Amino acid sequence: MRVVDILVVSVFGVWFGLTVINSTNRGSTVLARILGPMNTLVPKWNFFSPHPGQYDYHLFYRDRRVDDSVTDWKQIELFDRSGRKTQCIWNPEIYRTKLIFDIVVNLGTNVKNENIDAIRLEGTERECGDGGLQTIELGSNELSVYYLTLLNYVTERPHSEIDTETQFMVMQHSRAMDRHEPHFVSRFHNL
Repeated sequence: MRVVDILVVSVFGVWFGLTVINSTNRGSTVLARILGPMNTLVPKWNFFSPHPGQYDYHLFYRDRRVDDSVTDWKQIELFDRSGRKTQCIWNPEIYRTKLIFDIVVNLGTNVKNENIDAIRLEGTERECGDGGLQTIELGSNELSVYYLTLLNYVTERPHSEIDTETQFMVMQHSRAMDRHEPHFVSRFHNL
């Protein structure tokens, strides 16, 4: 074997090992602490075991208008529910759906790993408008590629000319418990 072959096999071997470690709760926490933001380069494949996906995620957004009123939450459909017969063979929308899902899961994991708790903002009526919803102080995660991609995706949605700011929320739904709860709520961002 040549040196280049050994190097390539070694890099992929280490990456595979880190992926296996990242698939456990303890390993994921340790890797996040050691690697910091570079942890996002290590995939986390938990389809079936040891911790399969237990939630579906729904993305919502709303806008603040010039008169300071807030619109109702609008859901962004992440899944193509058209039921086309060719969908099992040709479904390019699946990539967008998978991308948003992965972003939400990874952003939530990063926030959780940094032990950032949800905090109730002063003046929640102005900030969240729902009283019961809480924003999450994301710190450096607000500058992460995950957060900025979600923000960009939401700001590209149709908005009225009188809308000045937008806010998004990710809801998680547990089929086992049949309930929806906010995963996180962003702060308002200028359009």
